[in-house]
Amino acid sequence: MASLDSKKVYITRVGLKNFQGELKRLYEIRREKVGNPEEDPDEVLLLNQKIEEIERVLKNHEIIKFPSKNKRDAVQLGATVTVEVGGHTSDLTIVGPPEVNPPLGLVSHESPVGKALLGCKVGDVVTLSSTIKMPYKIKKVFYS
Repeated sequence: MASLDSKKVYITRVGLKNFQGELKRLYEIRREKVGNPEEDPDEVLLLNQKIEEIERVLKNHEIIKFPSKNKRDAVQLGATVTVEVGGHTSDLTIVGPPEVNPPLGLVSHESPVGKALLGCKVGDVVTLSSTIKMPYKIKKVFYS
């Protein structure tokens, strides 16, 4: 069984660039903080933990590859899905856990929503099993 340090993590090309940029920014912040006696040691510790987390993602990442054009009708990792839920339409992009950001519509393929949408096609309706049953109608599937 793979350890957390070596487990493959899926990220998009955009996510890769974002993580690389964030790591560079955090290195610069750390350079300013280390050795400064006025810095809070807990803050430096949190900064180092964030750096290690991003380094682990970059070390173990695998770029999400889109399916061939003839297989893009089904929701797979990397797909953006237009769904209708409760009369409202929104776009959800299926990503790996490191990129999750629900306010931006980035949901993990390991989340209940992500798992339910994987394999669906336009016109399908899936209902999540939670305290409130919410049917998700697939309106569009695209890769970009």
